[in-house]
Amino acid sequence: KTKAKRERTPPYTNPSSTSITITECGAKQFWFYEGEDAGSQVAWEKLFYKANNPTGKQTLSDGSELYLCLGDEYKTEALMSKCINDNEEALCENQINEKLAENYNGEYVPRSGGPGPCSSVNWMCDGKNYETDKTSYEESCNKKPPAYCKEGWAKRLNECTGA
Repeated sequence: KTKAKRERTPPYTNPSSTSITITECGAKQFWFYEGEDAGSQVAWEKLFYKANNPTGKQTLSDGSELYLCLGDEYKTEALMSKCINDNEEALCENQINEKLAENYNGEYVPRSGGPGPCSSVNWMCDGKNYETDKTSYEESCNKKPPAYCKEGWAKRLNECTGA
């Protein structure tokens, strides 16, 4: 019967963290997760959280806490938080690089309040990031208005005033 649970397609998983019994095995309790008996409720919960809620702190049925980041288990909440922040920073760096590749012009903040580069102000133009140096950005990127602006053409006023 346990072999049938392992070899089933898809492999058998208990519908919840409660154990099941198999009549032929007597009072023995099983916590199947993807065809394998996890051996205990806590072990089943760890496998479940790693697969279904792979990042964050989880409280297990025995009162202990599980610290996960991207499916990996960490010994402390601080180590888990560092992993989460490192991952978020990498995502923000990717967003900055994508904006540069798009030749984005202007101020860009990937995620205000986020860690590291996520909340940093980036001043970008012509594929270059002046990061927090707004003065260099303004010196290098503020283009002179078209010649007709000094002639005061009313039809194109917004192009001249930036409005």
